[in-house]
Amino acid sequence: MAVIAAVPAHAEEKKNSADITAAATIGLRGGFDTNPIDILDGQASPFAGQTLSFEMLRATSDSTLSIKADSGANVYSMTVSPPQSAHSMTVEGRVALKDDFGLRGTMSANTETGFSRQSTNALARLRADYDTKDFRAFSSIETKITSLNERNIFALGGFLPDPEVFATFSSLTGGAVKTKFGEFGLSLLLSHVRYARLDYIGLQRNHNRIQPNFFFNSQLGPVSLEGSLSYFNARFASTWDFANIQKVLYTGRAKLPIGDFSFEAVASRTMLDTTLPFSALVMSTAYDLRGTYKLSPTSAIGAFARWKQDDYLGLDAVTTAYLFGVEYGYRLPMDLVGSLTVAARHTKYQGQPSFWSGQVQVGLQRRFDLMGASEKSAVATAAPTLPSITMPTLSSSRRAPDAS
Repeated sequence: MAVIAAVPAHAEEKKNSADITAAATIGLRGGFDTNPIDILDGQASPFAGQTLSFEMLRATSDSTLSIKADSGANVYSMTVSPPQSAHSMTVEGRVALKDDFGLRGTMSANTETGFSRQSTNALARLRADYDTKDFRAFSSIETKITSLNERNIFALGGFLPDPEVFATFSSLTGGAVKTKFGEFGLSLLLSHVRYARLDYIGLQRNHNRIQPNFFFNSQLGPVSLEGSLSYFNARFASTWDFANIQKVLYTGRAKLPIGDFSFEAVASRTMLDTTLPFSALVMSTAYDLRGTYKLSPTSAIGAFARWKQDDYLGLDAVTTAYLFGVEYGYRLPMDLVGSLTVAARHTKYQGQPSFWSGQVQVGLQRRFDLMGASEKSAVATAAPTLPSITMPTLSSSRRAPDAS
């Protein structure tokens, strides 16, 4: 959730003063999941968890500094599943060297621990932006260090003795024109992925990536549209170990608010890293639909559906899952927000029978405006924002590179 939507205008005599806003959100949740680790014949378990997020923005007339941290964890019966958690922190600074030219630096770290996946990432990025009313151009360089360990879910195996450690060095260059119909642009992402050693079966996973990309965003009346289309090309150092990969990737999002109703559709096909044997990359395709209706100034109800498929390239193994459910949110006294979510999911691992699972979750959260907020913020009086349910098979912290 955004801490601040716009930087206030400064009087000339205060142009070097800083505006600081900060907010934190604390949430508690609990419920029952019939199969929290999403495996065939998995056991049911109650669970309890917490979420914590913090955002701060310091803005002057020519610079900004933002800090964002998120933490979440679920605890299950010890005989069913180990605790599952995800934590992340991002620090970003921007300075305007001229009215139309600025530099942006980003440092981030995140870690994820679950039944089938353990990962840690550290990233540093430097980006230059040239932005006018008719055109913008950008260029960035990035280094990301990753430690990744995944359980072989197709063979019901365990984790690797040691995680795979690798570095991804990337450069991104592009530009976009601004028209009355929206923004349209092209970019080129070049990456080199280097592993610390041969993998656990002696294969060489080093490779280069070339990804030209077309992207756009547009506002057509009440409808917000954004999307991208790219051609992904991975060339491996040893084609004896891994075949080169060429795939068409895409992202898309549409939002439509109609009075008290809002509708959102999201589609994506991205390329992600994996440690499974004989596969260095997984092509992940997902389609999401979500509708929300504001019942009153203090309550909202929603429905959602998602289909997701992970194709482990080179391994000839596919995971398919879909999820659907309903959720309800209500704003309680003292700015507390309560929520109830009921969802069902269907999972299919190639070579195994498919199975159904379900979850019921109740939650309670409160936002605290720590600095730079009015006595009664707009967030504290608006209809509650419905939480997005998280499922082990259907969501993770893995993200595709930013191409715009």
